[in-house]
Amino acid sequence: MISDLDQDDFGYPVNIEQVTYVTRQLADDSSVDLPMWVFTPGVDNMPEGAMPEGGWPVIVFVRGSAFYEQNVTDCSNYFVRIAEQGYVVAALKYRHSDIAPFPAQMQDCKTAVRFMRKNAERFHCNKDRIALWGDSSGGHTVLMAGFTGNRAPDTDSVALAHCVWCSIGFPIVCDLL
Repeated sequence: MISDLDQDDFGYPVNIEQVTYVTRQLADDSSVDLPMWVFTPGVDNMPEGAMPEGGWPVIVFVRGSAFYEQNVTDCSNYFVRIAEQGYVVAALKYRHSDIAPFPAQMQDCKTAVRFMRKNAERFHCNKDRIALWGDSSGGHTVLMAGFTGNRAPDTDSVALAHCVWCSIGFPIVCDLL
């Protein structure tokens, strides 16, 4: 993990995996698979004791797009740099506003957090150290998901708690009062 912000040491090799974190039924009775790109520090040939006890901290990232279809992979170079430093980055695609109105995007974000918690062992991550981060409309989405937690509006499936350490929206304009 980053311990000295003034020093940019090369960290770990990075594995990138695209997964489907949920399949959603749409109003027109069609369905859509929602992908997530998971960037993890490579554990092969890792020195003994390099992985933190409990696994790597997680950043669930939501790309801004004015709530339209996202281009998630255009930030991959940033995600790789973050994963090199000892974080798991899960960059998700949500149901955009052309196919599902609010609160679909926030619900998808919460589902992505639950997916990462459920698959913590698979991705060598710490299910209790998850942060949300988003830019623009993604920032709005992560703030709403973080502030509402397990409360409505949510999906029907809340068996695995959605709790995060923090939600970071950048750059966004909002009034939370």
